[in-house]
Amino acid sequence: MQPIALLACVVIITLAALPLPASAWNIPVHMLSGIIAFDVLQQENPPTIEKVNAVLEKHPSYANQWQARLQEVSAGDS
Repeated sequence: MQPIALLACVVIITLAALPLPASAWNIPVHMLSGIIAFDVLQQENPPTIEKVNAVLEKHPSYANQWQARLQEVSAGDS
């Protein structure tokens, strides 16, 4: 095999073997899956939402990240 052909094969195999970053699971998609889960729980098992909120309240970022948003959701659903 010629050196150029061998080099081309090595480059192609290397590029094929390298993992590419997956951009399918970004913030909007994560938020969308959360909304879908919330809607399903709201319709099929509302007490579970209270259990999830209780778990979230124990998270260190609850007060500065999620508390206001959860209150907005609760107020909008009442």
